[in-house]
Amino acid sequence: MTTMTTLKDAIAKNGTNKIHISSNFIIKNLKPDDMSLNCIKNISSILQNKDEKTKLFHTSRIVSKGAHYSYCITEHNNEGIKRPLLINKTAFQQELGDLDYTDSATIDFLQGVMVGKENQMTEIWKSLIKKYNIFPYSQAYAGFQFGQFSGQLGDGRVVNLLDINGQSIQVKGSGLTPFSRSADGKATLKASVREFIISESLHSIGIPTTRGLILSYIPDIKALRGLKRVKAGTVTRFAKSWVRLGNFDLQRWRQDLDAIIKLSDYCIEEVMPKPESFIPIENLIDIEKGNDAYDVLDITKYDEFLRNVAIANASNVAKWQAYGFTNGVLNTDNTSILGLSMDYGPFSFIDTYDDDWTPNKDDSTKRYSLGNQPKVIWWNLLRFAESLTMLIGSGNKHLDLVKKDPQSVNETIAQYMTDRTIKLIEYVEKEYDFYYKLNYVKLMVQRLGLCSKKLGLDIPVTSLSQEDFKSFDKKLDDLQDNLIEKLLSVMKTTKVDYNNFFLDFQNIGTNSLINEDKTFSQELYKCFANVHEGVNLYVNNETSDAIDKLFISEVLDTDFKLYKDLEAFVSEYKKIWESINNDIDTDIKEVKLSVSTKVNPYFIPRHHHFNEVDQSLESDAEAISKLQKLYLMSSNPYNPELWNEKLLPEVQKRWIDPADTCKNKNSFSQCGCSS
Repeated sequence: MTTMTTLKDAIAKNGTNKIHISSNFIIKNLKPDDMSLNCIKNISSILQNKDEKTKLFHTSRIVSKGAHYSYCITEHNNEGIKRPLLINKTAFQQELGDLDYTDSATIDFLQGVMVGKENQMTEIWKSLIKKYNIFPYSQAYAGFQFGQFSGQLGDGRVVNLLDINGQSIQVKGSGLTPFSRSADGKATLKASVREFIISESLHSIGIPTTRGLILSYIPDIKALRGLKRVKAGTVTRFAKSWVRLGNFDLQRWRQDLDAIIKLSDYCIEEVMPKPESFIPIENLIDIEKGNDAYDVLDITKYDEFLRNVAIANASNVAKWQAYGFTNGVLNTDNTSILGLSMDYGPFSFIDTYDDDWTPNKDDSTKRYSLGNQPKVIWWNLLRFAESLTMLIGSGNKHLDLVKKDPQSVNETIAQYMTDRTIKLIEYVEKEYDFYYKLNYVKLMVQRLGLCSKKLGLDIPVTSLSQEDFKSFDKKLDDLQDNLIEKLLSVMKTTKVDYNNFFLDFQNIGTNSLINEDKTFSQELYKCFANVHEGVNLYVNNETSDAIDKLFISEVLDTDFKLYKDLEAFVSEYKKIWESINNDIDTDIKEVKLSVSTKVNPYFIPRHHHFNEVDQSLESDAEAISKLQKLYLMSSNPYNPELWNEKLLPEVQKRWIDPADTCKNKNSFSQCGCSS
């Protein structure tokens, strides 16, 4: 049995065991807010003075120019006030080096407990401050929200604790900070549950995301939402980095190039993975080699930084689209430089395929609809590129000059920088589009039981010649246009449940799906049995009639667009299958399942599941059996054997029943931004 280590022991033995403790964001040349600069050495006296503590840590202000963060302690920080409802034991073991989740002092620390006896920092915090100069902090950032710049935002209810094994740990819902603005610094228990569960659901499905570590309930504190006081909670969460595009928005707004350089260098050296290679520029855009103004072949580390951030986000949004996950609020302040899904508000998995669907009831323009997500993330990346303009525009030719003396940039250099930036962004956009398409197509064909390796989609694309790259890109286009888009068109019209369609399709053991009378087979009909009830009876009847025209000979309509799209999909699928599996004697279903079961989740948490759990916690916040059930099912989406069928078996049966999922009361639900 593996021995677990308490946080106290890990701090004492730091660097000599498998737990490494640090706090890179505050010790790597980034700048704290001037007002909080001396709080570490004066923390004992500050804690004795309530007014000073409130002013320094819990009162909103505009931080000093160049500040990347402000030192801050949690507001509700005494021992025993928070009750852990869920602890991610797997994360403690795998990500945090077997940190001891049974040790009360360790859990207290990770819940944001900072003040102990006699109104002094706890012993663990005293040790961190004395030995490593580690102190809690909140990040400073700005953001474009719904397309409009919103000025300074920052961690308005988050305090960052420390890093363990390269994972930055923070507490959300920890109270007021210098960035709280007019909010109360709290998080509702309902929103905390949603964030914790969806983080672990997406991670387990295979979508890059921030993670949940501890979900806590605060019995003695209420969050004010509108005129209501509701149950409050916190989420202790972790990620390799919490830097967002909004961190750069803030420094650009304040015209602080030095702060942008420091933040960029920190991200490049401490956060971003080092790429092995990039797609040759000439494979994506026309480039005039030797043209001084278009000198983008000689790339700098800042060019690579922009490209890395774009590629990471392209890959992640491709997975959102393939799984039908809608974030609901994709502002620059919640777009990760690592391409992580983060800051969950009115998110939702789609019930049926509809590229116009938004889970956010406040999104009247549907800016953050399913179909807009790839475009919005690119729009956010353009704002990021604007923040880096002085660095990516300079190139190796003028970089040293710009960094040392930006005021000396003359008209000629400025024109060079403009031309270079435009050309580089043109390339990065093509690169973003390509990696989005590559990751999306690969995942979609896998969900349909087609092996991406046999299709030739798993090759190292950065080493392809210009001609081979063009041919590969066309292959992706053909798969998207002739297979995937045809299926999506059918799914949109029929209102079939999106996720359950793939589960049903993977169980079809034949590719002969069209009968002699031109109707589609009963095997395929089963894939369209789970249709969502709309709010409009006419639409329901229209959908039912449309499906009948595919499968019932008496009303068959081969000129119907829906029929033509489904016929095109079925024919293309059969052609592709035979081209890559003609040498296999194994049962078709078995071959499909060997691919698709790795990417088709048996369970995804939906709005009505969250509502049911919320209602049970509202009645009794410590009656957590439904919460535990939702956690087990969400964090083990590919393995029902780990759902503990003895725990609420009737709930499990209902939650995976497509007929129940498709009921009107459970379909097409939306949330607001408030959490």
